[in-house]
Amino acid sequence: MDTVLDLGFAGLAGYALGYTIKRLMHFLFVLFGLYVLSLLWLESKGIITVEWKNLLHVFGGMFSGFNSFTQSILKKLAFSGTFAMGFFLGFKS
Repeated sequence: MDTVLDLGFAGLAGYALGYTIKRLMHFLFVLFGLYVLSLLWLESKGIITVEWKNLLHVFGGMFSGFNSFTQSILKKLAFSGTFAMGFFLGFKS
């Protein structure tokens, strides 16, 4: 019975984390879009000069870091299969 409860908890925790990360990513993408639009506007007015190659390099590293973070979390959990399934379901909903 304890194993069933542990698996259920891992699935529920995975679902909650997946759903939360999905919502957080939506919010961060909106902020990132506003940031890029503000840079484009300031550059069009001649206020700043943006080195777009450097900016893409910086943000590309952030996204690869997020990928490795999620992979390390899933590998370290005891019931990672159930957690991963719950995470996937939460992320998809």
